[in-house]
Amino acid sequence: MEWISVEEQMPQYGQPVFVFCKKASYKHDGLKITVAAYLTAKEIYETSDYFDDESEAKDGWIAEVSLFDSDYGGRWMNEEVTHWMPLPEPPKN
Repeated sequence: MEWISVEEQMPQYGQPVFVFCKKASYKHDGLKITVAAYLTAKEIYETSDYFDDESEAKDGWIAEVSLFDSDYGGRWMNEEVTHWMPLPEPPKN
């Protein structure tokens, strides 16, 4: 599998994928890879408490699992996602 630029193609809405973020300010090397899904503005508004009004929401990335702290699921990402990659198939056993 290879990384896919978000400028070339986006994953299907709601599909969990690996994402690569450039210039994550809190990382010592500035890079971040995590699992996230790209959601519609409506889905983000309905499942988060980040926005007071639906018109404020826009399509964006929601981290499925944070690999860097103890936060799990539903974490809105404000980092710039530059690339994504499908997740591998889970183990058979």
